[in-house]
Amino acid sequence: MQITIQTQATNPVDLKAIEKKLTVIAQLPADDLDRLFQIAENPKALTALKSKWTMLKMMF
Repeated sequence: MQITIQTQATNPVDLKAIEKKLTVIAQLPADDLDRLFQIAENPKALTALKSKWTMLKMMF
């Protein structure tokens, strides 16, 4: 299956970075995609993710 996504990028470097991120996400297993979706659609989860990001990054 192929999906087309339109996005705004201010320059080619940003566009390439967005493309790479979306490609990696698209290759994740369905259960991982579901977890990401639950975080992405929940404002409280996004706020918590942002506030705890430094600690999370140190874990991996």
